[in-house]
Amino acid sequence: MILEALIGMLIFSIGVLGLVGMHSFAIRNVGDAKYRADASFLANKVISRMWISNATTLAGDYNTGGANFMTWLVNDVRNTATGLPNGNATIAIDAANAVTVTISWRAPTDPVDQTHSLVQVAQIQR
Repeated sequence: MILEALIGMLIFSIGVLGLVGMHSFAIRNVGDAKYRADASFLANKVISRMWISNATTLAGDYNTGGANFMTWLVNDVRNTATGLPNGNATIAIDAANAVTVTISWRAPTDPVDQTHSLVQVAQIQR
């Protein structure tokens, strides 16, 4: 009878450990999905700003290093309250106004060598 109780406790313990493992896996995936949704929102935000900006200065203002790019990077992507953890971004605009926004981040629980990225491409036509 004691042996049956010990075996029952062992099976119950393995089940509880499995549930805890699944719970931590689910929490990690929810965090990844949130960061990916935030990155998509930030990319859409800068692309929508490009749609309403001056077409002649689009590449100069929004290419990586431009004035509007730096404002967006500091205020939105790297913002500690609403931005991405360890966030960084680049924007490339070619002569035909094809825009490539690349946003990268590293979650606080990720190893140092692991980064996530989102690439969004749009064509700005007027």
